[in-house]
Amino acid sequence: RDLPAQISDSLVEQIDNLSYIASEFSNFAKMPEARPEELELNEAVERIAELYINKSEVSVTFVRWREPLKVMMDKSQLLRVCTNLLQNAMQAIPQDRNGWVEITLGRERQNAILSFRDNGTGIPASIRNVIFKPYFTTKSSGTGLGLAMTKKIIEFWKGNIWFETEEGRGTTFFIRLPLWDPAEETKSAKLPPTEHSEHSPNQG
Repeated sequence: RDLPAQISDSLVEQIDNLSYIASEFSNFAKMPEARPEELELNEAVERIAELYINKSEVSVTFVRWREPLKVMMDKSQLLRVCTNLLQNAMQAIPQDRNGWVEITLGRERQNAILSFRDNGTGIPASIRNVIFKPYFTTKSSGTGLGLAMTKKIIEFWKGNIWFETEEGRGTTFFIRLPLWDPAEETKSAKLPPTEHSEHSPNQG
């Protein structure tokens, strides 16, 4: 192929990359409007995991919880969170290692606990306190918004995210999400209003 065609292709690719980065920045600054719905995590996460099971060089497994775990969340945002953590885990595994990622669901009181455990290189101590900060990345082609956006989404739904890591042996990311109980929601909706007035004490 002639040089102009190669340059043209390269420019198109760079423009696409810049457009993607600009879009990611915009999404981070202003999260799309959430569409909350009742999600059963065993089913929802299993469907996401199935996109990777037996379809990559890394072994991906999913361990369900023994009973339904319902949360109120935006399905597309859950997909984004799980996809980001899965891809990060897979990319952290050296090519010369038989890589695996284990996704596990559990319960802690009135919370669901979702974990992503890998046998990758681990997170160096020098960057552990900044990996959730916007625009921080160790990838040459990354925007540095993946984990920052993940944290923002989880916290929007009243959850939290943290990790445990050991250099050379791997990392586990944990997500805690409050369980959703329709009966409790209905009960709360029927509670009488508290004795509170929007008027100031001086108003009659």
